[in-house]
Amino acid sequence: MNSTLDLSDSRLRVLSRELGQSWYEVATTLGYAPTTVRRMSVVVRKFIEFAQCGDVEDGVSLADSGASLVECIHQWELSLRQGYAATSNMPYKDGMQLLQIIRWHIRSGRPAGSLVRSRAGAKPLAPSRKETPVDELPNGIRIQLRDSCRAIIRDAESRIQRGTVMVSNGAEVNDAPGPLPGILRLLPTEAPGHSLAGDRVRSVAARTRNHLNGLNREAGAESARIRARSRFVLPASLSSRELQAFRILLLMETGWAPEQLTDMRLGAMKWGDGKVSITTQKLWARTMKSHEYHQGNSRWNVYALLERLLALTEPIRHLTTARREEQYLLVRLNRSGPETYLTNEIFKQYLLKDLVKDVGISWTGPFDIRRIRKTFKSVQGAVTGTAAGAAGMDHTVQVSRGHYMQTTTIHVLAAKVTNAAQEYVYNSILQGPAVIPARAKELRLAGDDETVRDLAGRTVRESPKDMEMGVTACRNPYASPFTTEGKLCHVRPSMCFLCPNALIFQDHLPRILSFRETLLAQRPNYHPQEFQSAWGGTLDSIEAILREFSPAQLKTAADAGTASIHVPISQRVHF
Repeated sequence: MNSTLDLSDSRLRVLSRELGQSWYEVATTLGYAPTTVRRMSVVVRKFIEFAQCGDVEDGVSLADSGASLVECIHQWELSLRQGYAATSNMPYKDGMQLLQIIRWHIRSGRPAGSLVRSRAGAKPLAPSRKETPVDELPNGIRIQLRDSCRAIIRDAESRIQRGTVMVSNGAEVNDAPGPLPGILRLLPTEAPGHSLAGDRVRSVAARTRNHLNGLNREAGAESARIRARSRFVLPASLSSRELQAFRILLLMETGWAPEQLTDMRLGAMKWGDGKVSITTQKLWARTMKSHEYHQGNSRWNVYALLERLLALTEPIRHLTTARREEQYLLVRLNRSGPETYLTNEIFKQYLLKDLVKDVGISWTGPFDIRRIRKTFKSVQGAVTGTAAGAAGMDHTVQVSRGHYMQTTTIHVLAAKVTNAAQEYVYNSILQGPAVIPARAKELRLAGDDETVRDLAGRTVRESPKDMEMGVTACRNPYASPFTTEGKLCHVRPSMCFLCPNALIFQDHLPRILSFRETLLAQRPNYHPQEFQSAWGGTLDSIEAILREFSPAQLKTAADAGTASIHVPISQRVHF
């Protein structure tokens, strides 16, 4: 934490010390983002400055029982509403943060007056004005934006390739006679400022400037125009517009939050055999995400886009002293006086709306880069048919509902998802394993059904290895509903608890309990939505099966000890 809060010049020394101490403990204990910590320090400072100008006594404390401090908080919150726009949410946020610091003071066991306690337990005076979540991009606009960005990147690759040729050719004709030698070939008209590439950049630029100085004496005003353009004799680099095109395409392909890409450094990428592994950070959630992308055959997938972006920025990376792993992915050249240096592109000068207007897209709705992420999430929802699929592992349920479930695609899919859920429930009632809560040896001779007697006999004759290989008896392993007809089932034991071919006796209980404990032990290692997607149905079915047996039967199975269950390699990815 690099935030500071200096209240040494305040006349309200007791109150300043109390709020300052609580702010420090909140900042170092609750793990807030640095920006939140800094904002909270600003809030405390603003409140102290406001209180100093009022009628609050010098020795006022949170422990006082009087109403002067609570009245001061009330007046300060009123002043916030006057200091911000009517639609701003800042009065609510500032008020909430001050009350949170006071609540921390109270929860820490420090003395607080009854009125202060009452105020700290209430809501801020200003109402919360939640921002309306932006919608996804219409499909037509998405396609136009994608194709326009691809065209910009193709042009950038052609331009930089021409610039490389210009350097090698232009350096040979620099000393040619005449007022306008081959220098002009080094100064492209379509993208001034981003023309040269190659190892001979510095020497070519120096010779060009020297030659222009001579032309200034010989050719008058015409050479002055050329000299003015000599500041553009720089190594070839991508412009903000071209970097914006790369950014948009990468966001479309990955679904990342904007800061995951803007803040990415080369050290976060590990290139392997036909794949790249990337670690990104989500600032809002304060989490690290790992991603893996493969080469494939497309020139526009994530692997190819990163490869092309690095190739286009490679000629200028020698202009920074930073180690390669510390360099940003999105970089461009910057010029300050005679110095040329490398800078991270943060897209403050050339925005999404600038690119949209330049290429002439008929845009609807706000110019918000986050709409690309909304679009990606909606596509995921359409493909998986579930809200959990749209959310993935990025969000809590609350965040997903508050920000991603309002998109048009998700609303359209709502009825389809509901119908699919109902169908799943009905099928679960009609299908699934049959449970006979009795021992197999009691049924192998006295069973009412020939199939039951046959499976009971097989269960009794099972060897220890046979017991490891299955958790239920199976009517026909070559007629599994989860595999191709006529082929041996390869999804046991995971899908046995959902299979209508399965028959369960009391003998299977120790194995079922062991498999259940294995699943429950893995639950903390997964995001709740991912665990529910992979194992929720299996676990629910196991619980339903166990309810068919009496407590005495379950106790006997538990006392028998842990059974060993073999899980095929193809299913061990979940373990």
